[in-house]
Amino acid sequence: ALLIVQLEDTLLRELSSSTGNILDNEELINTLSNTQSQAESSKAKLQKSASTKNEISIARSGYSPVAKRGSILYFLMASLATINK
Repeated sequence: ALLIVQLEDTLLRELSSSTGNILDNEELINTLSNTQSQAESSKAKLQKSASTKNEISIARSGYSPVAKRGSILYFLMASLATINK
């Protein structure tokens, strides 16, 4: 998100300082192209991270029953140690 804000700021600064026809400003066109490619790249990365988040959530939910049974077993064993005392 920070990268997009920086690119927007650079683009706006160049637009505001541009004189004459903006289509003749090579630096502005290059900045616009760079901003567009970075935004598309960021969008793709965000979509991939959302997909990865869902995969991790599904995998984590598979371990939940095991963790529950493990905690029951642990506390059962801990309470068995106090029976002989």
